[in-house]
Amino acid sequence: VKEGEKKLVNITMSGLQRNAILSELRRDITELPQDIDPTIKRKVNSLLAKVDHYMNDRENWEMFQEYFNEIYDGFFDRLRARHQGLTPNEMKLAAFIRLNMTAKEIATYMGISPSSVEMARYRLRKKLSLPQETNLQRYISEI
Repeated sequence: VKEGEKKLVNITMSGLQRNAILSELRRDITELPQDIDPTIKRKVNSLLAKVDHYMNDRENWEMFQEYFNEIYDGFFDRLRARHQGLTPNEMKLAAFIRLNMTAKEIATYMGISPSSVEMARYRLRKKLSLPQETNLQRYISEI
């Protein structure tokens, strides 16, 4: 399990670093003048699409999910069994909460704002039908 945990941490950290760099690149691209030549504008939009694609790297997520499920002994299977109908993003969020990641770290990894993470946590709590007094982190850690 120790080796698996190391791999999971490495995957998570490299994903955080990659997405932080891509977020910065995306911000720089969007700050380019908008009144530019249509050909350049198409190229800018193409670059933004590429950045968005790499921020949502499916292969990296699948590898993360595999190690995570291995380390946490079928976490995703148990979560799906208890709470059917969770979206892939809700499953991702639950995994990040299970890892005790901060809203800022989750935001960087998912390519969204920290306030969007807080809203997603709120919606996940509602979807899981958790009473207000139940700690979301603790509940997910016990799955």
